[in-house]
Amino acid sequence: MYLLVLVVGAARLLLFPSDPDAEGVARHHTARRLQPNHLIRAEDVIAESEAEPPLDSLIGRYAAMPIDSGKPIVPEALGTAPLLSVPAGKRLLTIRVMPPLLRTTLNAGSTVSLCDDAGCFLENVRVSALQCATDAMGTSCAAVLEVAANLDSAAWRRLGSASSDPSFHILLVSP
Repeated sequence: MYLLVLVVGAARLLLFPSDPDAEGVARHHTARRLQPNHLIRAEDVIAESEAEPPLDSLIGRYAAMPIDSGKPIVPEALGTAPLLSVPAGKRLLTIRVMPPLLRTTLNAGSTVSLCDDAGCFLENVRVSALQCATDAMGTSCAAVLEVAANLDSAAWRRLGSASSDPSFHILLVSP
């Protein structure tokens, strides 16, 4: 009898998974589809009154998995840091993001090109994550880019000291 109850309970969970909205807990919803490692900002959230968790606890967190537009944001779908992985044939490169406009538009899944006075030397590079920290001078951000593992020496020279004082600029190809 106990085994039958256990099997029926497991089948119910598989066939009718829990829906956060059905539990009577109000949730905030996404304003757009969030990619894994998306740094959540206020404009990414449709705030609901009396929703759990509080809105300010979502801002600055990361999507730990894809969250479709309009879906509830549940704590299990969030992380305190991006979960970085290196795709085959790629390496991760961290660069400072200087212009304030880029800090508000750039995010995981964005595509950028790196350019200097001679032109663009890395094009259509995917952003794996954006990491921002508040400091005494405002907000400083770094983008984690997926670049080719066999990047040539000329590109490395043009990158220079990418993490401290880059001699190139970032061109946003797609947000």
